Amino acid sequence: MKLILFLFFIFAIDISFAQQKEINKKERALEGLREEIESYEKKIQESEKKEILTLERIDDIEKQSNTVNRLVTALTSEAERIHTQIIFLQKTIIELESQLSAIVSQYARYAKSVYTKGKIHDLETIASANSLNQIGIRVVYLKYFSEQRKKDISLIQNKSALLADEKSKLEVALIEEKNLISQKSNEFDNLVKMKSRRKILLSEIRNNQKEYERELLRKIKASKDLEKIIVDLIEDERVRKEEEEKKKIAQQIAKNKKLKTAKPIVKSYPILPLPEKNKLPWPVVKGTIVTRFGISTHPILKIQTENNGIDISVPSGSDVKAVSDAEVSIIYWLPSYGNLIILNHRNGLRTVYANLSDIFVTKGQDVKKGSLIARSGETISGSILHFEVWREKEKLNPENWLTKKR
Repeated sequence: MKLILFLFFIFAIDISFAQQKEINKKERALEGLREEIESYEKKIQESEKKEILTLERIDDIEKQSNTVNRLVTALTSEAERIHTQIIFLQKTIIELESQLSAIVSQYARYAKSVYTKGKIHDLETIASANSLNQIGIRVVYLKYFSEQRKKDISLIQNKSALLADEKSKLEVALIEEKNLISQKSNEFDNLVKMKSRRKILLSEIRNNQKEYERELLRKIKASKDLEKIIVDLIEDERVRKEEEEKKKIAQQIAKNKKLKTAKPIVKSYPILPLPEKNKLPWPVVKGTIVTRFGISTHPILKIQTENNGIDISVPSGSDVKAVSDAEVSIIYWLPSYGNLIILNHRNGLRTVYANLSDIFVTKGQDVKKGSLIARSGETISGSILHFEVWREKEKLNPENWLTKKR
């Protein structure tokens, strides 16, 4: 029994140490996010002192907002963990109080019996025995009964100490939960202010021809960067598939050797069927295409640009949905495109959703057709969603794949 208690004690210490290690890790992550937010704030303030509005200041505000978003998500997750701990502690306390009440009640009955009858009753019990054998049995029983009462006292003390400890933990957890909720509320307020701040600056910079021209040039470069990201993703997937196939072949060879058979090994790369053209749902419910696929010339600046997708004018904050079942391939940030998501539809098709304000998915997550993945944001060009369709390394005109609007 002592060995079991010792092992349980060691196990409890290990669990507690592991939990504390994980908590410390989360606290460091939260602190890192706060430091990142502060570094962006310093850059923004330095830019404001120069009284020159630049695209980079808007970029820093958006990056800062992204970091605050991550901090809010982390605080939410931590608050949920603490709340789960609180529920567990409350249940534990109720159970301990019930156990302690039962033990105390049992001991009270014993104490009353002793006070009423005392040791004389014990002697009478022994004296009334009919044989030496019965006397021996009653002596052993009374001795065991006495030892059990001592154990009851010890158990009452231990349970009381444990109950006090759990109540102390609960008190700390409740304070921590309240603090996390307060922090989350403050950071959410900051996020709203940052978005408002960015919207005002975007409005101002639209009237700055020099910066507006720079934005068009930046977008040309960002478009090339996005192409490279997609090409890299395709190559990574090709390598991954080859490695998976090699692993399958090796496993089949090992199995064949074990079974002493010579079954042929057939290489297969299952590809899901492509959707029919003009059958994909739109990524937003309402919207008008303001920039179409292909090469176009800016009417005022006369700068020629190539659009690898379409720009859909929608109210800022509109729901953005996956156009088909897919895996979240990457979540990224690029100048001019802002926050973006690339979905891999596992049939050679990939779709790109850019200029996003809020993102509700994570890398590697499976999403269903029509499921909410993000909300649209605000750009220098206005409230738009940028949308692209790729088949392997070929960029496609999204209008040929989306359903025709009536």
